[in-house]
Amino acid sequence: MIREFQSSYPSRYYFERAANLFKEMIEQERIHFNTETPRTVDSIKKVRTLPNGRLNLLTIDELVRSNFHMMNSDMMDKMYETAK
Repeated sequence: MIREFQSSYPSRYYFERAANLFKEMIEQERIHFNTETPRTVDSIKKVRTLPNGRLNLLTIDELVRSNFHMMNSDMMDKMYETAK
């Protein structure tokens, strides 16, 4: 039986949007990382952009992806709650 997997993001646009929101949250110091998790911080520092300003998807690993997915899903839930 073949099972189709769906992405959390319907297109690259939404994936990059989530990553950019995560970057803004870090720059605005809205999120902090434990000093005992240096691997996460190292992974975030390795993320690079292309000359045209878009994200280099090859530099985003699982740790970065899971972190910005969690942050953005929480943020979207809060935005949805305030819209009600």
